[in-house]
Amino acid sequence: MNPTIYKLRLVVAQAKESGISRQQIADKMGVHVKTLEKWLRGVTSPSLHNVEAAFNACGYNFNSIVAPFE
Repeated sequence: MNPTIYKLRLVVAQAKESGISRQQIADKMGVHVKTLEKWLRGVTSPSLHNVEAAFNACGYNFNSIVAPFE
């Protein structure tokens, strides 16, 4: 599995546990919820900008999560 998609899935799962829905994440990002779901299933790949936007929408700092893995 693509490491970026894996991290995105983890962040979205954490957000869900905090009561943030996929629809709310997509709305904060300015994308359709179906687009977000395609990324999560690995059907399509988000741009780096969209990954960062998803992390931010879930309340996470993109650099603090991604930087330790680089």
